[in-house]
Amino acid sequence: MTNYKILFQLIAAIFFIQNSYALDLQSYSFTNSYRYSILEDSLKEKFPGKYVFGASYGHVNSPFYYSDTYLHERREEIIDANSVFTAGFTYYLNKNTSLGIHSSVVHNSVFDESYTNLGDTQILSKINIMRNSTASLSINPQIIIPTGATESFTTTDSVSAGLNLVAEKSYDRFHFLASVGGHFAKNNVYEDVDHRQLLLAQLGISYDVNDKININLESYRNIPLVDDVLQDEGKYFLTAKHKTHKNFSTYYGAGIAALDEVQRKTYSVLIGVKFHEKEALAQRQEVSTALAANQGPFITSDPKIYFPHDQYKLPEEEMGKMKSILQSLKESKGSLPDIIIEGYASSIGQDDYNMELSKKRAKSVKEYLVKNGIPENKLSIQGFGETAPQHQIESKNRKVELNLANRVGSL
Repeated sequence: MTNYKILFQLIAAIFFIQNSYALDLQSYSFTNSYRYSILEDSLKEKFPGKYVFGASYGHVNSPFYYSDTYLHERREEIIDANSVFTAGFTYYLNKNTSLGIHSSVVHNSVFDESYTNLGDTQILSKINIMRNSTASLSINPQIIIPTGATESFTTTDSVSAGLNLVAEKSYDRFHFLASVGGHFAKNNVYEDVDHRQLLLAQLGISYDVNDKININLESYRNIPLVDDVLQDEGKYFLTAKHKTHKNFSTYYGAGIAALDEVQRKTYSVLIGVKFHEKEALAQRQEVSTALAANQGPFITSDPKIYFPHDQYKLPEEEMGKMKSILQSLKESKGSLPDIIIEGYASSIGQDDYNMELSKKRAKSVKEYLVKNGIPENKLSIQGFGETAPQHQIESKNRKVELNLANRVGSL
């Protein structure tokens, strides 16, 4: 009888080994369970202003389950689904440093029991060590505070820390991101699952459809630094951002863990909104609006004059706009107001050089108008360099605008 018992225990042990936790740990390492757009506040995608508030809702189906070693069959569901509400705040100390805090409330079903608890609280920062308008290299430290609940798997059960090195590059409408780093916790073990030491890897690509919409394709992986490689966690997201209003944007997206027969049942859907400070300077009223309302018609629909990279001479392709602006100013006759011609530059290059370049662009517009009959005493120039909020599309920052001298405000 004893021999049969030993044999039974041996078979059971082999069965258990073949049925380890091979899964997407989207809830166990909870602070990584739900995200939208790793590119959202990066480089060209950064919101204007000093602060951003975010709120979002996500549903993650089957994030924690028991399966066979080779991912052929599910044995048991540990967590059926998560419903996650996340809120966060980010403050930009300067253009190279930000500090944020994110926290979540989670409703989930664990072993057929329902729980609603806090998730972990994440304190994170981004520090650019190299940055211009088309590329950046940054370090991104984070501290995770275990404000969740162990019984519902919404906490890492100990204070943990992470550090990522992030490289970003933009090519006009395309933006790319690659990141590598680590995550370390004192206590983050459940049965065979050991997430005390993780290698983190991210890849992303974003495309600006237009000035209001961009789409993002992202991948994110946790790779445990232990023998059981089946504890890898993968997430692959397709998200979209829409600039719904001048100071808030909405997000939509969906993601999967993998395409194999077992893990494709782990999927996410999400929606979010972000409120941010309006552009740093108050809104200026352009000459076009004023003249149309008070001093006569303004022919062109876009009075901004755009320049090629590192150029200040009036480009031939913008001469149609200049002629239209000139005609409108002439039609105002005696009611022509005092006008400031403002030059701008993108953030490529040194600050001092860009300031001088923006003044030269404004001067070239003034010289054209004076040469064609507009009184010089009605025109003044001012250069802003790269100090104005930067547009997502780099070419739209190399411009000149005409504004009323008696109006207070900006772009």
